Amino acid sequence: MSLADFVLPDIGEGIVECELVEWRIKEGDFINEDQSVADVSTDKALVEITAMHTGRVNKLYYQQGDIAKVHTPLFSIEIEGADNDDSGSDDRSNEKQSNQNSVEEAVKATDDSSLSSKGLQVNNNALATPAVRRIARENNLDLTLVPSSGKDGRVLKEDVLNYLNDDAASTSVSTSASSSAASQPVSESLSIVSTQPHTSGQPDRIEPVNRIEPIKGIKAVMAAAMSESVATIPHFTYADEVNMSQLMALRAELKERYAKEGIRLTMMPFFIKALSLSLKQFPILNSQVNEDCTELKYLASHNIGMAVDSPSGLLVPNIKNVQDLSIVEIAEQSHRLTEQARAGRMSPNDLKGGTI
Repeated sequence: MSLADFVLPDIGEGIVECELVEWRIKEGDFINEDQSVADVSTDKALVEITAMHTGRVNKLYYQQGDIAKVHTPLFSIEIEGADNDDSGSDDRSNEKQSNQNSVEEAVKATDDSSLSSKGLQVNNNALATPAVRRIARENNLDLTLVPSSGKDGRVLKEDVLNYLNDDAASTSVSTSASSSAASQPVSESLSIVSTQPHTSGQPDRIEPVNRIEPIKGIKAVMAAAMSESVATIPHFTYADEVNMSQLMALRAELKERYAKEGIRLTMMPFFIKALSLSLKQFPILNSQVNEDCTELKYLASHNIGMAVDSPSGLLVPNIKNVQDLSIVEIAEQSHRLTEQARAGRMSPNDLKGGTI
């Protein structure tokens, strides 16, 4: 076997870095070509990274939550079947790595035992969204210490905020008590403690503290896109009334027929197709102006975007070439994009190229 580095590939869309959300492998694992090795979060979606070779994982260069640069080594792998002239050196390296792992496991076991004795939940495989991991990283918080309330042990944003508030409250109360006792004689301190009223079950009041959270990831992309659209795209409002009786009846008829084929027919595909038909009649609505406003480019493709509320923020994937699709085909694409967005695994190709 020969040792080689797996380089984080270009994910596209000009992305130069991403957050390593979850390792699906660990050092010493034997992996196969095309096996999923890690999930990384870009500004727009969660991307699955797959292995390019078959072999044994030698070293992981990043920890979960770290920011990895594109075109830099993600992990090293001993490629199966390749020659290795320095087997003795590898044996020594493997022995050293094994000893180091043993020490780390012993320390980790001691830490877990200590946490359990303090009543904290040991959650070594903490599941969390990229947004939650960012909050934890910005506060230097180990997510494995946070008691989780989500499904399958998932750590929610509320769990992290509650943990941080509890920690801040205990630190504030401890510091206040220590400074008060230090500034008073022992007799006066005892007198103050004994005469302070206390209502059972009422927590100490903690003054609110302003908190600054950087805008990153999908939120940053959303903010930039909305600001640009307001500043550069002409807006207008149009209102009308439409009798939907015949369309509602048609949908009810088609809904039962296609439900047997596993196709969910909502009103959205009809609206999207109606918009495409209107663009054929009024093509200027599907046009773009150049920067100096000297040319108007009429776009042949109707790549219609649809807003989806995902766990990581608002996403607007688009259905390509709606002018050539049927209602059923649009319904299939709409369902696919909605499910991928809500699962946080949206393809960059589905997020770019929208025309309206």
